Amino acid sequence: MIAREYLAARQASTSSTPRQTGSPTSSGPPPGITQSTKAIPLTTTFTAPPTCTVGMVTILPPPGYFIWANEPVPVANQMLSNCYPSEFMQSYTAVTSGSKVSSIVPAMSPLVCPDNYCTMFAGDNNYLACCPSGYQLHAPDSTVDTNRPAYGGTCYSDFSESSTYTVVAYDEKGSTRTQPLIPTASMQAYAHPIDGFAESAPAVGCRSQPSSLRIDTSSAPTAVAIPISSLATPISSPTNTPTALAHPSLSTGGIAGIIVASVVGLALLIGGVWATMRWRAMQTAPPPPPKTYTTRRPPVMMFEKEAGGDLKDMSTSSSPNSEKGLWRLSETNQSRGLHEMNGIPVYEMEGSGEKRVDLDEAQARDWKARQ
Repeated sequence: MIAREYLAARQASTSSTPRQTGSPTSSGPPPGITQSTKAIPLTTTFTAPPTCTVGMVTILPPPGYFIWANEPVPVANQMLSNCYPSEFMQSYTAVTSGSKVSSIVPAMSPLVCPDNYCTMFAGDNNYLACCPSGYQLHAPDSTVDTNRPAYGGTCYSDFSESSTYTVVAYDEKGSTRTQPLIPTASMQAYAHPIDGFAESAPAVGCRSQPSSLRIDTSSAPTAVAIPISSLATPISSPTNTPTALAHPSLSTGGIAGIIVASVVGLALLIGGVWATMRWRAMQTAPPPPPKTYTTRRPPVMMFEKEAGGDLKDMSTSSSPNSEKGLWRLSETNQSRGLHEMNGIPVYEMEGSGEKRVDLDEAQARDWKARQ
């Protein structure tokens, strides 16, 4: 049994003597309550969600106002179980007897401590008790079960006086509100130990460097006194998840600035690509000029008929830039005239009233006339 009124005693980390705050000490199991004797195996390492290792600190309803980390049953008929192994919660029972509220938890056998838990007690027959890392174990003042010497104990952790904490406070109806808490020197947070029997002899300590069950802190300067007297603003339903932080939305000016910057960046990119392509084009050698080919044709023989009926051979000028395009062949050879080779004489047929003349004689007369 874990009598919650007993948990009001604040234990110092260097001493097993409880810090008294005016609350009565544990009186043992309430009359008529039978302790569970069955054992439940917990053979796998349970890993709790991240929300269970940071910030899950609750203040229970009055008159106790006890501060617990991940309290599974903060008020009657409400259970928050995601921070504990299902094997542990399937037989977890909160019992009220008069003004005392106790928790009945069966032993885990075999037991593997959850992740982020440390072995804080080791006894005979492979018995052990686990607390969240960063928490100490205070054993019960009087033994509840001789086979489970840590059963009825409490895990505890001192608050830092220099910090402000965000907590979830409950009222008697189960409504909640989040608020800051500035602790005093005597304040501690409590947590439930998980105890049972391991398959081999346990050793006190942690499997690895503990990250510790941290309590969410804030720099808010507002102080809150304990006990809490006002729960006027309830949350609609209890939750295990811390209130999400609001993220400011982007303003219209910010969106416009992003759009303008994007357009300018795109224009600069296009300009850079164009300048690079032009520079490469200028570095390329121009193609060679087209070649000009001159075609010479053989001279065309031309003739000119003079008034006397004689034919004069004409020739083109050998110079393309000559002002005179045609030359008489008779004007060449120092104006000595054209000399022809004798050929076979051609005879003309006699006609009516015509005189036959040999070509040789006609040519001879022409030559004499030119002399």
